[in-house]
Amino acid sequence: MIMSETKLIDIKELKFDEHNFNRHNDEGMSLLEKSIKENGLGRSILLDKDNNIVGGNGVTEKAIELGKTKVRIIETDGSELIAVKRTDLTLDSEQGRKMALADNSVAHANLEWNEEELQKAQDEWGLVPEEWGVEMPDFGLPDELAGEDLTPDELEDIIGDDKTEMQRVIITYYPDQEPLLKSILGLENIDKVLYQVSELVK
Repeated sequence: MIMSETKLIDIKELKFDEHNFNRHNDEGMSLLEKSIKENGLGRSILLDKDNNIVGGNGVTEKAIELGKTKVRIIETDGSELIAVKRTDLTLDSEQGRKMALADNSVAHANLEWNEEELQKAQDEWGLVPEEWGVEMPDFGLPDELAGEDLTPDELEDIIGDDKTEMQRVIITYYPDQEPLLKSILGLENIDKVLYQVSELVK
């Protein structure tokens, strides 16, 4: 077992998770900011050995925005429970109960699963979100395509203005995935049902 060690570092030495499973949301981040302002900081965050943030990206972001500059790090190998002790706080008081309420409220309100990153983790690392209580969305066909014959070899070829022979391509996506789809296809707007190859391949 590694004995716990403590050291103080600059908060800017921490590295955010670029593939965070939690998108967060405006309501949750607003409550988080309110809690830090009124209650101070409470729960610890989780880092890996290289100061990458495993858990606590949102609170770190807000802490930086609110002018916090230092992080006290407790080093451990995961074999012991780490507790943050607020020496200025008593649980059975107005402030203590407000902090307990805020702690649970923010955790609930500020969770918004990033389905794209969950799918990546499933594909790349073999993680199964459902084993951790995370229900993945059903990416089946939308209702308006139910019962439609979508067999490619039964569709007629379409000749575009650039004389390129094409097959019909049907892309289905959730509304919140439109920015990603536009980025992948290199389009400023998705406003057509049918695109020619020259419009999609730059």
